[in-house]
Amino acid sequence: MKKLNQAILAVAATAVLSAPALAANKFNDHYTAPQQTSWANNFYVGGQGGWAHYASDDFPGIKRNSFTLGGFVGYNFNQYLAAELGYKYIDGPKAGNDEILGADVYSNLITFMGRFNIPLTQSISAFAKAGGAWMRTDADLNFLGITIANEHESRVRPIVAGGLEYRLNQSIGLNAQYTRVFGGGKLPSYDLVTGGITYYFA
Repeated sequence: MKKLNQAILAVAATAVLSAPALAANKFNDHYTAPQQTSWANNFYVGGQGGWAHYASDDFPGIKRNSFTLGGFVGYNFNQYLAAELGYKYIDGPKAGNDEILGADVYSNLITFMGRFNIPLTQSISAFAKAGGAWMRTDADLNFLGITIANEHESRVRPIVAGGLEYRLNQSIGLNAQYTRVFGGGKLPSYDLVTGGITYYFA
């Protein structure tokens, strides 16, 4: 009887001592470490939209606030440096009444910018952009809803931007951005505040 009790105690002690190791092995078999967010060596595409403000002061009394839409494609060379090619449409200032007599100004931009990234956490980064934009601005004179005259001008102008991006996962990021488009000659200057989404290819 004494030997039987000793055997039972030995088996119980072995089970207690081996349980943590077995649990750890089972946990390791099912546990997958979280992936680190990659900021480098990948292509990405995205889109943005938001508020546009006509920043020039040469036409008092006009409607200055409107909207902008755009898209871009880029490549991260490393976690700090990227290059972007993009397109923006800016609905510019308006005057008068298009149903009777009014004027509409709008701009189309093709942009090329360098992007400088500053990773703040595993998921959040700040960025600054600078470069040039081929900019075409059209001014339409409308009478009774019909365009009766058009003037346009195009040239390359400087553009800068800055903002924050939050990476939801390895592939998707959300961003908020401020952009300044510097006009010149007959081309207007714009301030843009936008939100957007970016898809990163693996």
